[in-house]
Amino acid sequence: MSPRPRPPCRSSPNTPAGVFSWTSPTTCSAGRPEGTPPRAPPPSKPAFTGPVFHFGLPSERRAAFRTPCFRTLERGRRGAFSTEWSLGSEGAPRSIPMEMQRRYPIFLSLDGCTCLVVGGGGVGERKVRSLLESGARVRIVSRELTPWLEEMKDRGAISHVGSTYSPEHLEGVMLAFAATNDPALNLRIAGDARQRAVPCNMATDPECGSFIVPSSFSRGPLTVAVSTSGVSPALARKVRRDLERQFGLEWEILLRFLGLVRQAVQSRSNDSAENQMIFRTLVDLPLLRWIRQNDIQTALEKTAEVCGPHLSRQEAAALWDEAWKASS
Repeated sequence: MSPRPRPPCRSSPNTPAGVFSWTSPTTCSAGRPEGTPPRAPPPSKPAFTGPVFHFGLPSERRAAFRTPCFRTLERGRRGAFSTEWSLGSEGAPRSIPMEMQRRYPIFLSLDGCTCLVVGGGGVGERKVRSLLESGARVRIVSRELTPWLEEMKDRGAISHVGSTYSPEHLEGVMLAFAATNDPALNLRIAGDARQRAVPCNMATDPECGSFIVPSSFSRGPLTVAVSTSGVSPALARKVRRDLERQFGLEWEILLRFLGLVRQAVQSRSNDSAENQMIFRTLVDLPLLRWIRQNDIQTALEKTAEVCGPHLSRQEAAALWDEAWKASS
């Protein structure tokens, strides 16, 4: 059976006679006037590129993204795909809708790490407060500082490294915070940070930063963080305030007590399976209800009963006193 003949190249209705549109990688000369050189194939396209998103960005923000930005998927080792974000004309990442972004929740240890905050107003002060509480070393860049920031600078708690931002301020930092009231400057800081592989948080355009800071509160070792992925920070704050009213001081006392009991049991028992059973049984007890009812005796008796030979009633009482003092 003979193969089917290849159809001739077709021209579009608007194509002049003698000019043919590209239909396949193989040059087709059917119907081509004699002596007409074959047309070159169209330029090759990348394997896959995602769309460019505008989604109602204000004109002044769209101006910062004149260079198209694509998320390109490339096959890497073991057949996995890696992602790479190109940058706009200001070096800032392309903005995509918040509901399409997937954030990775993480609690970072910043003890002794250097962080940069650009902006010395109210937003910058809030960033610095939380960073100092986490044990970070803070560099700040701003022409003016709030009174509290001035006090921290005089005490040597923070380093005021300049009044005007420059990319060199990002050298050696673990996190950067663009906390000025100038959106264009914040975009430039984010672009500089991305080029140096420094995660950056943006106050004015959270979706253009590398990470967002959730609305959170703590009850001793317990930390509750709420995030709407930047879609509605106001709603995140409302949810956080509602949760704060539900988690009182009793949660901190309970958590500290359970932590001390866990240490005591693990120091006396090497049976990990038994220990896990003890800890799971303890958290299923209505300890929180007994604490709220001030029925501490019942809580201690049940705790000692669950722990068996690893913790006596008197030892449980001593641990309770220690937890209470640490929480007051």
